[in-house]
Amino acid sequence: EMLGFTPDYIGGNGTALVIDGKVEMSYLDFGFYSLLKQAVIKDSLSATVILHTENASYCEDRDAYPFGFENPLHTPSMFKFSEHPVPEDFSAERPISIAVFVEPERMELVKQKLRDRFSSQVEIVSSDIDLINITPKGCTKASGILRLMDYYGLNNDGVGVVGDSDNDVNMFEVTSFSYCMDHSEEAVKKKASKVVESVAHALNDFMKNEFFGG
Repeated sequence: EMLGFTPDYIGGNGTALVIDGKVEMSYLDFGFYSLLKQAVIKDSLSATVILHTENASYCEDRDAYPFGFENPLHTPSMFKFSEHPVPEDFSAERPISIAVFVEPERMELVKQKLRDRFSSQVEIVSSDIDLINITPKGCTKASGILRLMDYYGLNNDGVGVVGDSDNDVNMFEVTSFSYCMDHSEEAVKKKASKVVESVAHALNDFMKNEFFGG
């Protein structure tokens, strides 16, 4: 914006796209939220389920992690929305995604359990050591990148991506130039074409490719 143009935007793991100033949104079936809550309770996953909609975020309970835990990862203000229960009437707003907070040491176990049960219905990825993101099926960062590529007529060689988490791996797989930050987990690093120390390092390397005459 400082350079005089409005950047395109991919948010919410692909649920929100702003391309050339136009907004494109993807939505979850509200019924899935109830299914997920039942699964969390049935399997005793001890996780906090948060529903994100177009207008707000909602949480039905404060009984599991991160509530009641001393947690340097999150400040109390991050969870202020938890004071508001999930509304019964969703005629005024639509569900976009779901966040599941779980203790870091149980992350992989819970994520795999959710994938075993729901991977045919939704996308399930982690974006932090204690945060699982659930979006509509086919809605990922990669789907957002591919939409941008199609809109601007770009091929793989004209696009570079930078990431550091499980939710970035899918976009590593659809581009020729994928950069992973050096603080990432080894499994994520292995999926990228290069490991870098900074975004500046990634940009410098990307500008050397043939697309830019480097």
